[in-house]
Amino acid sequence: MNITVFKSKGRTNYVCQWTDPITGRKKTRSARTKRKRDTERFAGNLKRELVNGTYYEDIRMTWEAFRKRFDEEYLSTHPESTCRRYRTAFNSLERIINPKMLCSLNEAAISKFQAGMRRLKNAEATIKANLVLLKASLAWAVEQKFIPVAPKIRMPKHAPSMKGRPITLEEFERLIDKVTLLAQRRLLSGYSCSRGCGGPVCKSVKR
Repeated sequence: MNITVFKSKGRTNYVCQWTDPITGRKKTRSARTKRKRDTERFAGNLKRELVNGTYYEDIRMTWEAFRKRFDEEYLSTHPESTCRRYRTAFNSLERIINPKMLCSLNEAAISKFQAGMRRLKNAEATIKANLVLLKASLAWAVEQKFIPVAPKIRMPKHAPSMKGRPITLEEFERLIDKVTLLAQRRLLSGYSCSRGCGGPVCKSVKR
C-alpha cells in the first residue's frame, strides 16, 4: 500500500493520501504538522494501521449518527424487547449528558451519567442494566472501528449480585424475554381463573 505525502496550495500542514483497497476511492488525512520528516513518520504509522486493520476514521462520528447505525445494523437482528431496553438506556443517557460526539463518551462522561441516574433516584439495578447495555454498544463501536477503544465502565458496587459466574449479555437478554413472557401468561391465568371459565388455563393452574 502506497501513501502519498504532499502539501496543498494555501495549506500549512501536510496531507497523506492513499487508495482504499476495498472501495478503490482515494482517502486523505491531515498529518497535522508542517514538517515533512514528522509527516513521513506519521505516514509510516498510518500505513501500519491500514495493513494491520487497526485504522479507524470515524472518530468524529456524532452520537446521533452512531445511534442510527446501531439501530439499523445491530438492533435489527434482535427481539423488540431487547431494542426497547437499549433505546431506554440511550434515552436516559441523552437526558442526562446529551452527548454530541461518540468519542466524547469517555470515563468522565460515563461517571457523570452514573451520577445523574442516582440524582434521579434510579435503582442501582437499573443503573447497572443501563451501563451493561451502554458497554455492549460501545464494544460494537470498537468492532466497527468507529472509536479506537471503549471507555472503562465501573459497575455499581451496591447493585444486587448473584452467586456463580456473571451472565453474558446474550443470556441476560434471553432471561428478560422469558420473564416478560411468563408475566403475560400469569396475567392471563389470573384473568381466566377469576372468571371461573374452567378452561385449560384454569385447569392447569388448579393442578
